[in-house]
Amino acid sequence: MENYSEDREKFVIRRTCKNCQNINELEITEREAAFEEIRSQKELNWNTPCKKCNSTSCTSLSYPFVNYYKKEIFEEWKYNEKLHFYCQDEDIILADIDNLDNILEGIDNEKTLFCKKSILLETLCVLLYDNTFYSDEFNMDEEADRKLNAEILRPELIKRKDKIEKLGIDLGYISDYIKEVVFPQIGINKLKT
Repeated sequence: MENYSEDREKFVIRRTCKNCQNINELEITEREAAFEEIRSQKELNWNTPCKKCNSTSCTSLSYPFVNYYKKEIFEEWKYNEKLHFYCQDEDIILADIDNLDNILEGIDNEKTLFCKKSILLETLCVLLYDNTFYSDEFNMDEEADRKLNAEILRPELIKRKDKIEKLGIDLGYISDYIKEVVFPQIGINKLKT
């Protein structure tokens, strides 16, 4: 747990009271901000009474942005099955093309826990999905970027096709809507067992 930038950046949880719109704040460390299991134990949460009116109703609870791919944070996550950035949709949260090298390193590193490799393989599939599903919401430049990203991602998924097939079909970890778009692109013809 060393090298966290606790002194350089401020990480603040903000809770807005539904009753009086007061905003309570709690400063936390970068590590506390990164991991849900630690973050959820903080004294400022959905049920915390407002400091101004004592109401336990709130309209929002916001957490600070954390770079999950920062070396110290990502390393701790890869090797600790009890830590999660978020317990739900972690693959979607981690899907960032700018961190493709970190994702691939995590998948290919023998020391990375199986449960974390599974999430990273799902993340790769999410990235290809995000860059190839049909949508008329993107302009020409964005479509060109998506196409380029897909051309970079597709070979990386093909290299790991056996792992993805096992994860998505045998173990059922990859969502069907992702499989429908991604699997045909990497040569996996079956969607379910």
